[in-house]
Amino acid sequence: MAAEDLGTEGLRRLIKTDADPRVRQRAQAVLLVEHGYTWASVGRLLEMKPDRVRVWQRRFAAEGRQGLLDRSRRGRPPALDAAATAFVEAALEPGPQAYGLPMTTWTLRDLQALLLRERGLTVAVCTLHRVVHALG
Repeated sequence: MAAEDLGTEGLRRLIKTDADPRVRQRAQAVLLVEHGYTWASVGRLLEMKPDRVRVWQRRFAAEGRQGLLDRSRRGRPPALDAAATAFVEAALEPGPQAYGLPMTTWTLRDLQALLLRERGLTVAVCTLHRVVHALG
């Protein structure tokens, strides 16, 4: 939906009902600018940089609500991809004895050694801890 389709009433509706709190705040910033406030004054009022207010106004004008959504951010890729995480999950169920290891419960160091042996992956223990914790 384009910005001209939303208008002032559409912005008010976004502010009151949108599920995303960041979209609500950004819509409020755009509405204040439309009412004549400067980017700097809106930035001070909503505790955001004036440049961000300008960005949200321009994105909203070009894309409507979609312009107020978060865009994907770059970042470091995960140390374990989906296949490696699935391998760890699958290895947790039968236990170490299914892989020819003499113990009955996994330690993070044992999982680390298994990943190296079976997949050729070197991964930090803290990374494995996060993965196992996320798996429950």
